Amino acid sequence: MHINSLAVLTAIISGAAAIDSITRGSRYCATYAVTTSNWTENNLRRRRVVYDTTKYLVSYDPIMYSLGWMWSNEKDACNARAGDVNVYYNGLVIPGGAYVIDTSEKLGPVGDEAHECLLNVFRVTLANNLNCTGKV
Repeated sequence: MHINSLAVLTAIISGAAAIDSITRGSRYCATYAVTTSNWTENNLRRRRVVYDTTKYLVSYDPIMYSLGWMWSNEKDACNARAGDVNVYYNGLVIPGGAYVIDTSEKLGPVGDEAHECLLNVFRVTLANNLNCTGKV
């Protein structure tokens, strides 16, 4: 029995598109923001945060990009430096791509706590601004 590879490829792509369509079209959505890497640069701890949503957005790029710039909104409340913030889209950071925030904090426990505080605030900011319940 000979299976047409084009038919198999078409079925796989259609299945993936259907799952994405169902998830993004559901009345619930989820958001996430995770720290994926860190390194020392200019005597500061630089961290990379990847964030995205399952919600379907007509203007995905402008909305997600602008939300990233809210990273440092609560830096005073978190006793954070939030220095050298950079927000951009990275097509390789996860399959399908996502938005990324690179930011710097002090080295050591004080900087670690400030980063975790900003990360928690940013997760709430994403969910609230996208009206996501966190349920998928």
